[in-house]
Amino acid sequence: MHDASNGFLVRKGLLNATNWILAFLLFLGAGVFICSSNKGFDFTDEGLYLLVYQHPQEFPDSYTSYHRVGAVFFDLVGGNIIALRLLGFFLTALTTFYFSLALTWFLKGRSWSIFEDRGERILLHLSLQSSVLTAYCWLPPTPNYNTMAGIGMLLSCGGILAFFSNSDAHRSIAKASLGILTIGGGLLLAFLAKGSSAVGIVLVSMTLIGACSLITLKGKIFFVVVVSISVLAGGLLLFFLMPSLSSSWKFFIGSIVALTEGNGAREIIIRHWQESLQFAMRHIRSFVLPILLAAGVGFFARSRILVISPNRKESLVFWSIVGVLIVEVVLLIVKDAFSAGIQGRSRSFIGYTSLFLVLLTLRAGLPGAAQTISPYRLGGFLMFLAWLALMPFVTAAGTTHKIFINALLHAAPLAAAILLLAASLDKSLRRVIILPFAGLLIVGLGFSQFITGFVIVPYRTAPKWTQTVPVEVGVPATILNLDPASAECIEKTKAALASAGFKPGDDILALYGLPGLVYAVGGVSPQKPWFFDDHGQTGDEENVRALKRIPIERLKESFVFRTNRDERVDFQLGRCGESFSKSFQVIDRVTVPFKNRSVEIFKPLFKNRKEM
Repeated sequence: MHDASNGFLVRKGLLNATNWILAFLLFLGAGVFICSSNKGFDFTDEGLYLLVYQHPQEFPDSYTSYHRVGAVFFDLVGGNIIALRLLGFFLTALTTFYFSLALTWFLKGRSWSIFEDRGERILLHLSLQSSVLTAYCWLPPTPNYNTMAGIGMLLSCGGILAFFSNSDAHRSIAKASLGILTIGGGLLLAFLAKGSSAVGIVLVSMTLIGACSLITLKGKIFFVVVVSISVLAGGLLLFFLMPSLSSSWKFFIGSIVALTEGNGAREIIIRHWQESLQFAMRHIRSFVLPILLAAGVGFFARSRILVISPNRKESLVFWSIVGVLIVEVVLLIVKDAFSAGIQGRSRSFIGYTSLFLVLLTLRAGLPGAAQTISPYRLGGFLMFLAWLALMPFVTAAGTTHKIFINALLHAAPLAAAILLLAASLDKSLRRVIILPFAGLLIVGLGFSQFITGFVIVPYRTAPKWTQTVPVEVGVPATILNLDPASAECIEKTKAALASAGFKPGDDILALYGLPGLVYAVGGVSPQKPWFFDDHGQTGDEENVRALKRIPIERLKESFVFRTNRDERVDFQLGRCGESFSKSFQVIDRVTVPFKNRSVEIFKPLFKNRKEM
């Protein structure tokens, strides 16, 4: 009895110590984000987001209507960039907490005998919050379609867990109703932000939850009927309140039909599959060796664990293999974890997935697997884990980046699957050692990527400690601290435009790239927020189509930024019936730090400009 009591205290102390470490890292990361939210400005992606949020009416719906959602948030904070960044960060943290809370409801309601201890639940909540830091380790801090799709996924998946948090949904009306509301809101947000994410969430969730033996057939049918009616009613109500969204839905419905009938979905799936396969082959040691070691531990445990004791040689052999496995996994995860940018993100993917696969192999190999998840079958448990592990990849589907890179922006469900495996292993071994170990690795990985990707090598900007010069960015203005080169670029551009009679709200054609410079000086980019120069012939044709949609009088009155003396400007404006050399005059030149791009500033020579 005394030994059992001592063992309980040791486990309790280990959990508490781990939780304090996790909390410290997370609060430190959140503090860094808050204190640095007034630093830096990206001339490309972030400028694009701010332009479309400020002037959503300028841009037609294409494959997404996230700018309409972003416009609501932009207006809510009065166009303040700092407040918008903080809003996106805390919304991501809040929805992540809702997801982890709904997971604990599900486990408790289903009498799942893990995460029953308060310390374990705290570890779960803290560990999943590390995905918030991971989400801000690479992309600009201003909310974007990836942020919105991730929030929508967390809401909808959390809603599914809340709805099924009781074996009979009728007995938990409050949680079931909350689940329905969050499912509807989450899917709608994901649908407007990134249609492929919403479609993937629905299809994968219906397939895996439908096949999961943890939920009764009656409950599944009731869920599909109620949620379908609620989502449809909510969508109709939204269109009634916001008629402008109807065009977006017409486009999205057409896109879904095209995906199901044509090659769109197949091409996306094939491309993502090939990316993942090539990545796995290049990093075969990262995946195969840990799995083989874990399988060896499981095999040895099944054949010898019942006779292992401190007095037998098998004990030394067994724990030696376990030690090698732990060292190998730690090395795989920690190695290059502090590498920033895309390269660091791809290595972080190795860390998450190899940890998940190792724990999954151990879970299948060690004795007592079925008893740990009693009274449910192992197949249902594995199906449930597969649903959680796939959600980040489903949300990232359709990205132009490598899928395993963007999947880390939505890592909370995958982290939850890892922690469930770790907790069930601890239950089987009657110890509390794997769960703290997994929590520390997950939070450490998220924190290290956040520090490298947000502070040391931020997205397309200078390191945070160099951003010390206050500059008014945008109209209404937000004072941001920028690096000296960026500050000089914006201030010099403002002065040149002012001398030529520019007023906030005038049109500026950034040919090519640099939508952020347009936003920074208070301009408007008509029809297309980002005119590309690196998308080949297809991108050039898209530029011409957008320029042709601009009324010729408005085109003549626009200011122009020409990057790197790009000769395509003459040709593309000529396609619109406008002579660049005869209609515009250069007034100054600046240098944009991103890729050290030279930019010529041109004023229009059209005499009937509205301000004259």
